[in-house]
Amino acid sequence: MNLRENHPALWKGSRQNLIASGSHYADLKTSGSDKIVYCLNTKTTQTTMTLSQASVGGTQLRDLITNSTITANSGSYNIGLNGLEAKFFIVE
Repeated sequence: MNLRENHPALWKGSRQNLIASGSHYADLKTSGSDKIVYCLNTKTTQTTMTLSQASVGGTQLRDLITNSTITANSGSYNIGLNGLEAKFFIVE
């Protein structure tokens, strides 16, 4: 609930679907300057999801739970997800 309270993009604003294919699902949620990427792996095995930097923006994604970052590489973000895992990232 703290994430939701601190990031209005999670409860108001706009939502743009980035991926909805097979076991990969990702949305970009935006409210003002608050931009959050939500990623979900519905498989039971580990996977890597690739998102276009042009679609997401920023130069890095910061995990809102672990505070780790993913830097854009060659115009893409490569996001590792364990089986049945979801992550929230702020676009920086």
